[in-house]
Amino acid sequence: MAARSPGAWIRGIVIGVAAVAPSSCSRPQEVSGPAPSAPATPEDAAADPPARPSPNAPPPAPTAVTDPAVPGGPVKFTVIDAIVAGDLLVALESGGVVVARRLDGAEVWRTTVGTAPPGGELLQRLPGAPRVLVRRQGSLVALDLRDGGIAARHAVELADRLFMWQRDGACGLRGKCSMQLLDCATGRPLGAPIEGMTRHMRDPDGGYDSGCWGFEVDLVGRVGDTVVYLTRDVGSEGGPTAVGVSARDGAQVWGSKAVACSYCSSEQYGMSPAGTWCFAGHDDEVTVFACQSGKVQWTRPFRGLRHALWAGDERGGVFVDAPGAAALLEPATGKWRWRVSVPAGSVALPRRARLTDVADIAFAVERPTPLLVLDEGSGRVAAEHTMKPGHTLTTGADGSVILADERDDRDHTGQVLPSRSPVPVTIDRTRVPASSSGPPNHAEVRSVDGRTIASLDLDAWALGWTREAGEVRLAVMLASDPRTVVLYRFAEVPAAPTRAERAPHP
Repeated sequence: MAARSPGAWIRGIVIGVAAVAPSSCSRPQEVSGPAPSAPATPEDAAADPPARPSPNAPPPAPTAVTDPAVPGGPVKFTVIDAIVAGDLLVALESGGVVVARRLDGAEVWRTTVGTAPPGGELLQRLPGAPRVLVRRQGSLVALDLRDGGIAARHAVELADRLFMWQRDGACGLRGKCSMQLLDCATGRPLGAPIEGMTRHMRDPDGGYDSGCWGFEVDLVGRVGDTVVYLTRDVGSEGGPTAVGVSARDGAQVWGSKAVACSYCSSEQYGMSPAGTWCFAGHDDEVTVFACQSGKVQWTRPFRGLRHALWAGDERGGVFVDAPGAAALLEPATGKWRWRVSVPAGSVALPRRARLTDVADIAFAVERPTPLLVLDEGSGRVAAEHTMKPGHTLTTGADGSVILADERDDRDHTGQVLPSRSPVPVTIDRTRVPASSSGPPNHAEVRSVDGRTIASLDLDAWALGWTREAGEVRLAVMLASDPRTVVLYRFAEVPAAPTRAERAPHP
């Protein structure tokens, strides 16, 4: 997933049902501060012991710099990379040191993971446990967020700068030409990286180029000890297009050439909640197959296919739609449970659907668009709303669809920020002068009530924030060389109540 600039946190309304909090079932796990570590695994027991400074070692040189003219003012740290995980700012610093601090700058723990060649160093949250993954040249190191202990260390050679992808219990580090499958809780690599085919091309002028064009790996999910993914342009020509591998060692369990999903959107494939059925849409047809065995149950045509989603609980079905039509398919037989017409130019969704955390991309609209919410049992319209540019779709804890005002906040790695909503600031990233080209080189950090928190002659983005006793503590990354994290503190002005909050309760 490409890194994206953070937007504002969701302030949503539930479509057709009572309001609930957005679900995190398809998102990186949110970590609310230090938490007990995950149950021990065999590889944890064999992992290196936690690296700790000797009690007699001299104290480390301070890395924080405060402005003495501003008591309680910004605190700055020089970092290689940093993320916010719950209440902690976790930073990889020079010398192979990882330091966790509260967002007021107070240090909680530090761990030395060892020096490594520069390049490709990255911190990311592990979706399956309260841990942070340190990606470095030749290794992956998982640290426990509770105390910084080294929970696991893995030797692995990764060529690309890779970012965390996660879906239904399956995780992988994805680059432009490779995907390394991982265990979501420990960061343990599942086999060797999946690599695309390198091709050579000669242009008419005699130039020569090599590249990995067309590489694609899409995680479907994990059921039991089987991780399922869809792929193209991997290995020899004519290889499987759907694969199940062992979650123990990455060995292939099954492979199928009958499931096609080339350049599918994230809302055109998936699995049932318990992983009985997997499905994928491609061009004008839908295929359902057993997740654990790869056996194709059926394939049937559906002209103009736009989306394929699981609707309802495990007894539900595969919802498909096309311009002017929507339908629900029985997963075991492929028969229609219902099929209805919908007005042209509208978006139709079942009342309960399994949407991914990037549904804000798949369902983005450029103009006000009718949104029809269909009862998954009958296909009748249960509610109708209007989607506007900037609106997004997500789901609540019970699977009910939520229409939200703005997109999820994401950090610079593309993961959804785990900080508590609502967002306390906006960061306007611009170019100065405005007529110049290139990436942003100026940023204005403003509180939601319009106060200017900082004016920066560098690009910047929010890493996360916490709130305490009416005060916001905010971590911002500056695109300096080397990178710099700045911690800001400011009083929060209570937001005006929403229309729903002002409405009298029955």
